[in-house]
Amino acid sequence: MDELTQMEKEFGEFRVYVVEICRDCSWNHLSASFILGDGTERKSPRRQRTLEDEDWLKR
Repeated sequence: MDELTQMEKEFGEFRVYVVEICRDCSWNHLSASFILGDGTERKSPRRQRTLEDEDWLKR
């Protein structure tokens, strides 16, 4: 939960899903979902180029 507290200060809004993993039926069951965040709207961070992007540009 410490991670969620930190993320809540960094992101305007994000959804959290709590799931139970059933070993008997091999399904994931949704227990709860809720929205966290500080309500501040932010621009998405710029995507950093990867080596794969560089290879694509060389073509």
